[in-house]
Amino acid sequence: MTEMSQEIRRLAGAGDVEALAGTLARRGLPPGGFWSLEERPATEFLLAQDDVLRIGLAGALLRYGDAGDHIATLMEIVTRGLPFTAMPEVAAFLLGHVEEEVTYAASGLLVRLADHLLETGRGLSPELVAVIRRTSMTGWWTGGRLRELAASSGHPPINPGEVWADRVLADLPGLGGRWGELLAHTATARAARPGAAWERRAGALLEEIGGEKARRKIADWIGLAGRPRPLPLRGGHPEDFDSYNAVTLRGLIWVLAFSPPHSDTARLLGELVETALREIPGSGPRSPLVAGAAVYALSRMDGEAALSQLARLRAHLTHKRTLKALDAALDARAGVSAGDASPHAR
Repeated sequence: MTEMSQEIRRLAGAGDVEALAGTLARRGLPPGGFWSLEERPATEFLLAQDDVLRIGLAGALLRYGDAGDHIATLMEIVTRGLPFTAMPEVAAFLLGHVEEEVTYAASGLLVRLADHLLETGRGLSPELVAVIRRTSMTGWWTGGRLRELAASSGHPPINPGEVWADRVLADLPGLGGRWGELLAHTATARAARPGAAWERRAGALLEEIGGEKARRKIADWIGLAGRPRPLPLRGGHPEDFDSYNAVTLRGLIWVLAFSPPHSDTARLLGELVETALREIPGSGPRSPLVAGAAVYALSRMDGEAALSQLARLRAHLTHKRTLKALDAALDARAGVSAGDASPHAR
C-alpha cells in the first residue's frame, strides 16, 4: 500500500472530509490515473465509504475546482451511485465541466447528469447534448442509454459551437417551409455516398424550397465551414470539425450536387476540400469525411467549373484517399482525363 493510500484511509476513517479533499486536490492526477494497479485500492476504498462521507467529500472538493481537471474526475468517482439531488452544487460543477469537452470518456457521468436534469424537470442544454452526441459516436463505453439520449427528439438539429452551425441555428427559425425537414434529412447522410432513396427525398425537398434559393442559402452556410471555433473545447483543436455536425455537413454538400450548377458553388466546394484536408499538428487532416463529400459533389455537377476544380485539386493534393476519389471522378467525366482540364481555375 502506498503512503498516499495510507493517508487517504486515515483521513477517511477519521471522517475528515476537508483534509481528505485537500490531500486529494494537491496530489493531482496520478501518473497512471485513479484506476491504475497502484491507485485502484485507494479509489475502491473511497467508493466503499458511506453515502454521507462521499457526498461530503464531493462538496469539499468544490473548494478546489480550479486546481485542475482531476477534481472533476475525483467528483465523478466518489459520487457514483449517489443521487445528484443530494448535492446540486456538485452536479452544477460537473455539468459545467463536461459541457466544455469534445467527448467524455466517463460516459456514465453524462447519463447520470442528463437523467438528473430530466428527473428534476429541466431540459438538457445544447452543450450537454453536443458532448453526448459526440461521445456516443466514439464507441468508448457507450451504453444504450447514452445512445438513446443522443437520439432523443427535441434537441437542436446540429450542435452549436462551430461558426457555420451557429449560423444555421440562427437562420433556421426564419426560413420556414421545408427547411427543417431538409436539415433533418441531411443529418441522415451516414453512408459514403447517397442512395437512390436519399436522393429522391432530397430532390423533392429541393423542388419545394426552390433549387436556386436552396443553393444560395446552403452555399452561405458551407462557406463558413472550417472556421476556428470561437470557444475551443477541451480535448480538441479550435479547427477540428464537430464529428456529429460533419454528418449533416456532408448531407448539405450532397444537396449542392443536386442544385442548379453554378461556378461559385464549384469554387466553394474546391476550397472546402482544401480546408477539410488541412493538417492539424499531431492529429492529421481536419476532416477527410467532409473533403470526400465535396469531391463527390463536384463529380456530380455538370459544367466546366466543377471539372476544373477536380483537375486543380488533383494537381496538388497528396491525401491518398482523396486522390483516389479525384481520379475516379475525372475518369468518369465523359472520357475527360485530368490532363484535359485546366488546373488553374479558381
